[in-house]
Amino acid sequence: MLSSLRKLLCRSIDLLESSSLCKAQIDDMEELIVRMSKEELIVAVIGQFKRGKSTFVNTILDSNILPVGIIPITSVITKISYGSELAKVKFTSGEERITPISSLYKYISEKENKENKKNVESVDIFLEREFLDKNITIVDTPGVGSINKNNTDVAYSYISNSDAIIFMLSVDSPINEIEIDLLKQAKKYSSKIFFAVNKIDTISDEKLSEYLDYCKRVLSDALGLNHVKIYSISATSKAGIDNMLYEVKQFLVKNKESLLVESIKDKLIRLINDSISQLNLFINTSRLPLDCIIEKESLLKEKFDSLNERVEESLLILEKTSEKELNKITKSLIDDADKIKAEFIRHINELYNNNVSLDTKLLVTKFSPVFSTELIDRLHELDASGIAKLDSFYTGLTDNIITQLSEVELYTAKIFEE
Repeated sequence: MLSSLRKLLCRSIDLLESSSLCKAQIDDMEELIVRMSKEELIVAVIGQFKRGKSTFVNTILDSNILPVGIIPITSVITKISYGSELAKVKFTSGEERITPISSLYKYISEKENKENKKNVESVDIFLEREFLDKNITIVDTPGVGSINKNNTDVAYSYISNSDAIIFMLSVDSPINEIEIDLLKQAKKYSSKIFFAVNKIDTISDEKLSEYLDYCKRVLSDALGLNHVKIYSISATSKAGIDNMLYEVKQFLVKNKESLLVESIKDKLIRLINDSISQLNLFINTSRLPLDCIIEKESLLKEKFDSLNERVEESLLILEKTSEKELNKITKSLIDDADKIKAEFIRHINELYNNNVSLDTKLLVTKFSPVFSTELIDRLHELDASGIAKLDSFYTGLTDNIITQLSEVELYTAKIFEE
């Protein structure tokens, strides 16, 4: 089947090369041929920002190669394949640069390469790791949904290149609309999706069971799936990691050819449809009178000028409101922490007064559950509350800009359909 697909790809390239309009599609088809010759499976790790994707990939690699932190970190696509230790940075200009793995953070971290100002297209890392043999490539993607819209765009654009996906969820946040939208896109393009719930070491077994049941219901309803398997893991403590990697690797190796065939077939169909749309647009535009083309260009310029004004207004609003909102969130968390503190002091005093006659050892057994379970649970709840508030704040800011860009995209399509 792979050989038949290769012939079809070559035939498609031959047909499209008669025109210079579809160079991007031809390049993508040639890349598919290269991947087929290597029988390379691309597995992308995707999810919303701060779900622990980079920490998870570091755990797979048994090395802290990828930068991690409490703010959105990853800014570009980072691909890790099997091979002698090497790192290669590819720029949008076509330049490639070999760099020490220890210096990669300069190119792939949001802090060192904000909004990808260095114009990095992707980073390729080669390491001799067991999970990567059998031509499996793991891809760490920027998290979606943060204030850094560039990161969201990069993540969405790479979904269509993957053959399988590991979708990362986290116990500190309910599944939201951003994640559902991302999953629906992933389902369109990838032959297989593996689900993982991260940070399980931060909650009790009972709460984890409730969260997993909740996830299964939401994912089943949103994606129309009859059965949803979810791996429970902690990328930090490595709980559940070995079992997940073993099962994922076994599935990928056993089903490699069928996954590749299905994935490349779908990608080829999309590329052909894109090429047809590109050619039809050129044909329709070439039939228009010159004055009509000039008019459409003028309309588009007005729309883009309007967009620039609205984006600038949004940025000004962001600058004025972000500090105020973050201070409000901080104050709310401090107030909640003070309430927890007062509540536990009161609880401890009551416990002591009721058991003051006990000897020291028995007194310790009375106090132990208060600190080992109750206090830790309340602190985890406070942490989850803070993350949810920040998540809501950033989502609202990005939704505004994304809505404006979508309006321009729809307007552009309408202009050229008329």
